[in-house]
Amino acid sequence: MSLILVMFILAGMMLVSVVMLSLNHYFYMQRRLTDVRLESIHEVNWLLAQFLTNWTADRDYLPSEDFLQSFRAATSKTWALFSDTTCQTLRRIEAMVDPNLGAHPGGTREVDAFLQAQDAALRTLYRETGLRVPRSLLPRSTVLPSSGERRHPEGVSSLPR
Repeated sequence: MSLILVMFILAGMMLVSVVMLSLNHYFYMQRRLTDVRLESIHEVNWLLAQFLTNWTADRDYLPSEDFLQSFRAATSKTWALFSDTTCQTLRRIEAMVDPNLGAHPGGTREVDAFLQAQDAALRTLYRETGLRVPRSLLPRSTVLPSSGERRHPEGVSSLPR
């Protein structure tokens, strides 16, 4: 009788160990996916910041081939890590950055339109990652920014169009 009880206890411990290892693996993989997604968001955001900096300094700026290669690699990585629905928000930004991807919205590149498209894309990517959207990416108004919105000092949002 006690041998059967010991066998049941051992079998239960083995079952618990297998379940715990499976759960541990699942949560580890979810964490890794989140880390890789955040890295992808950071890379795209960094390249968009480079583009915006150069473009606001020179309105006729066209990105170099090296920049476009890096940008295409980063956006391709993002397309692989996120759902198609989420990545559709990147299409508008890609068209504004890469002159080979088609006409720019409205036929011109506007700073406010670029910033709004960038923020919309980043908000969507952060949401799919499962993280809270940073306050700096909350929807903004170009007329009167609220206290929680990202503000641009003289230069970016006040550039002539």
